[in-house]
Amino acid sequence: MSIIEAAIYGKIQKLSGDLKPFTPEERKELEECKKQIENYKVQVSTYESEIAEKNNQIAEKDIEIKNSKQKADTYESVLTGEVTEFVIPSEWTEIRRGAFNACTKLTSVTLSDSITIIGVTAFNFCSSLESINIPDGVTEIRDNAFYGCASLVNMTISNTVTKLGKSVFINCSNLTNVTLGSGFNCNGLDLSPSTKYSVDTLVAMLTALADRTGQTAYILTLGATNLAKLSDAQKAIATNKNWTLA
Repeated sequence: MSIIEAAIYGKIQKLSGDLKPFTPEERKELEECKKQIENYKVQVSTYESEIAEKNNQIAEKDIEIKNSKQKADTYESVLTGEVTEFVIPSEWTEIRRGAFNACTKLTSVTLSDSITIIGVTAFNFCSSLESINIPDGVTEIRDNAFYGCASLVNMTISNTVTKLGKSVFINCSNLTNVTLGSGFNCNGLDLSPSTKYSVDTLVAMLTALADRTGQTAYILTLGATNLAKLSDAQKAIATNKNWTLA
């Protein structure tokens, strides 16, 4: 007996009391039909949930694609000089070689915490760049990364930086406010291209240096003009921690 037949038969039973009742076999078949209907309902509900999830994934992917395109368009606008400020996308883990080379109208860039490496000539000759915060997570700054950033005044370097290339800040002649992360422990930092640091700024740099007592001495290059601003006692803040000032 089909589901429809069973339903009709049951309806007739209600209307006429003298019709014979379902046989045990018919009742069993009807119960099986009910179970099948419930199973179909569960399957349909599952399919609907899966379809809804797929639709959500598609919508999220569409948003991701749109955001990626928007970021790419913004980056392109930086390269062409149409945009002067840029936030590094969180998807980036490295600022590749020459990524912003000669973006002369770029005044501000915000690095995401996902960045670990600032590549060779990454900001080479970004002559309008005024400030840079090198955040926690960055471990390496490669050769000439900020070469010729003549307008760079403010800079913070995290203590996670452990490797510096050559000529990283050459011709950054207007650096004035440089903050090193507490426990800064990287050899070869050369800040001598600028002579505009105040005594307080210089002392704060020396205070931030890690204590390398019992280890190989590291070198911090400030240049003769900046060193002349410091007393012997102030220089000792660094030398007593096994740093060589040059």
